[in-house]
Amino acid sequence: MNSINKMQKIFAMVAVGSIILWFITVFGLGFDGERFIPIGVGRIEFDFQSYFKKGNRTNWLGIIAIFNIAVSISGFFLFKDKK
Repeated sequence: MNSINKMQKIFAMVAVGSIILWFITVFGLGFDGERFIPIGVGRIEFDFQSYFKKGNRTNWLGIIAIFNIAVSISGFFLFKDKK
């Protein structure tokens, strides 16, 4: 049975930290995926781009967190047989 090695533990910690950081940028900084449409009654609709750009602000921290998650997951599996 293969156990988790040192590199896999590092990749797992970075991935979990990046997931938490992404949630902080979404809920704490206001990049929550909602976009206000002023035409009509002023409804709010879901827009995927609003997770990363809202008005003139860009969620650079969230973009970096998403790439960290992707790299950490692939690194976790790439280093599964290394001792």
